[in-house]
Amino acid sequence: MLGTPKTRSQKFIERDSLGASTHRLTGRQPPAERAATALRAPFRVAAAGAVLTLAGCGGDIAIVHQFPVPLIEPLPAHVGVYYEDDIRFFQFMDKTSDGATWSVDFGDANIRMLNNVLGAMFSETSEVGDPSLTTEALPGVDAIIAPKIVEYAFLTPAEQGSKFFAVSIRYRLDVHQPDGTLTGSWLVNAYGKSRSQLLQGEESLAEATRFAMRDAAAALSEQYKDRPELAALYPEEEQDHEHDESGNHIPASTTEAPPEGPESSVSQ
Repeated sequence: MLGTPKTRSQKFIERDSLGASTHRLTGRQPPAERAATALRAPFRVAAAGAVLTLAGCGGDIAIVHQFPVPLIEPLPAHVGVYYEDDIRFFQFMDKTSDGATWSVDFGDANIRMLNNVLGAMFSETSEVGDPSLTTEALPGVDAIIAPKIVEYAFLTPAEQGSKFFAVSIRYRLDVHQPDGTLTGSWLVNAYGKSRSQLLQGEESLAEATRFAMRDAAAALSEQYKDRPELAALYPEEEQDHEHDESGNHIPASTTEAPPEGPESSVSQ
């Protein structure tokens, strides 16, 4: 399904608090900072002249990649996964400010990446039908996760006045109970960049997209044990933890308050 692009000045996603941890892992500059700099700065014709012709060509990109399986401890749960056609066959087409048309076809790359990550996050996963059409609980399934791509965006070197393609992807994982009831949604913003290569703009954009997908995989792998949407799947000893507004665990106090009432008195 084709994405519906915003204007070029609006489309680059700002990371929420979840993005900070993945930037720490990857060492990449947050997209909001890079996009803001690119949009405010005067266009540097001399510096960008070498990439103007390249970026203006546009191209058709197919995302092909082998994503690694994260080495993480799985939660003891059987989770059903529902992939709607929008993410199973995600395609994006947009015309940049220089008039070039770019088309990005993810093929089955999203499914392969998510299968690897979700398969590592839980002790068992299996594909299921649309949870919104479920009338009764699926037997043997502890939860249902429905991943989606909320937005895909990119900036060319010419638009940034730099030598890099920059890509931003926002994923949303809707977590449902076995009977289809929505428990909550987990947003993950991912970012990637790739240095533009002469006459290889298509491959540079594809590489930046692959880096963004790996960034998303890193965020999911790092945060899955701290998400309130998944709290019911945690081992019993971890289910009583409270969460802050960002969904992170609030450590339980190690100091117990003394009991109230007469029983708290010490016999002399």
